[in-house]
Amino acid sequence: MDIFYSQILLKSKIVNPCSIFNCPYVVYNEQGYSKHYYAGAERVSSRIGGGTMYGLQDPITDTVSPITDEYSELSTHLWEMLERSFSACLDLYTEYIGYEPHLESVQASASQNYAENNWYIYHSDHLGSSSFLTDAFGDPTQHLQYLPFGENYIEQRATTDYYTPFTFSAKERDLETGYSYFGARYYDPNVSVWLSVDPMSDKHADFNPYAYVYNRPTNLIDPLGLDSFQINVQDRSVKRINVEGSTSHTFIVKNGNTTTTTTLEANDKGLVKFPDAGLGFGRYGTEDKGGDHYLKPNAAAALFGLTAEMSNRIPGFNVDFGDMSARDGTAPGNDNKHKMHGGIKGYSGVCIDFRYLDIKGKSYQGKADDPKFNVWNNGSFLDIAGEWGFKKNYISNQKNVLTFKMTIGPRGNIRTFYYPVFVNGKKIGGHNDHGHLTYTGK
Repeated sequence: MDIFYSQILLKSKIVNPCSIFNCPYVVYNEQGYSKHYYAGAERVSSRIGGGTMYGLQDPITDTVSPITDEYSELSTHLWEMLERSFSACLDLYTEYIGYEPHLESVQASASQNYAENNWYIYHSDHLGSSSFLTDAFGDPTQHLQYLPFGENYIEQRATTDYYTPFTFSAKERDLETGYSYFGARYYDPNVSVWLSVDPMSDKHADFNPYAYVYNRPTNLIDPLGLDSFQINVQDRSVKRINVEGSTSHTFIVKNGNTTTTTTLEANDKGLVKFPDAGLGFGRYGTEDKGGDHYLKPNAAAALFGLTAEMSNRIPGFNVDFGDMSARDGTAPGNDNKHKMHGGIKGYSGVCIDFRYLDIKGKSYQGKADDPKFNVWNNGSFLDIAGEWGFKKNYISNQKNVLTFKMTIGPRGNIRTFYYPVFVNGKKIGGHNDHGHLTYTGK
């Protein structure tokens, strides 16, 4: 953007460098565009784009209509905002302002078709901050280290076409100001404070509204400024930071030196769709019409904590989950056999079916009286589930299930005894091929 006064150029390209964030996966700037790849909510790789000549749509002419307003109306609003800003700050009027309607790189990419050889992999620390960036050959191209509150301590670069702006806590750092953008607010790592008041300050009057993660930056993160759950596996604690009006929930699992982050959208019933797979868990069965994997956010947080702890205890642990609740909070598939999973008389968004565990701590397809059934792993899973708030549980009522078998006596008079193992679960019918967890809270 150029500003003139009496034919004299006062300032050129005051918005420089400028970027277009089409979506989290493609970002355009004046040099070109980059493509970004994610594992859940974590950015794991970036690639320099080679052109859109053979793309499915032309980036100039095949535009996407806005959800609510027309382009002309949006353009008018933007121009009015710029006019107010310049007249108030610089006492200038719009006739002195000139701008280009498109980034040149967007137009240029429409006629390009280069090989995309510039591919970079992110290597993060326990907070998700970028520590190393390596190229497609595994050679390091960028090395970053930070002071506790995010100020750069070490930054080393090799000669390359790409330097990541996604640094501390994996958030984009503005090259001109040095501020990091977290979605809800900007953060200044040089002075360790937010640039604006916490939008939830009325809910946390005991904390400084400008303080970053309660002044505990070595073990907490603020991923998006959204409603979030801080899940600590070591002390089995779940702390919720509630953001009024947020439609997303971020689940941050701190497990020793490892931190994982998962963001799930809440539907109109306040339920989130639990992932089909993750650390220590998978799913079994096909999805029912209307959904079958929906939970209340606090139940989902406890389930993330439970599976993470079991993964610590049993190497290679993996439990498969089945029916939870339908998208609308009712029982999946309107099945009367699973009426406890939702509906008027049910427990909407807090019930989870699971397949029993074998001696390796993995779910198997079979029944509780199957030789694969392991008493200690299933008992341990249920007991630890109780510590995470799953206290109304059901298991198979088959004879001698969850018992310890002992054979004693002299030769010719051997006797077998079954000693019951008391676990956090009630034996009932209909659960010989799966167990049932119900989250009631701690």
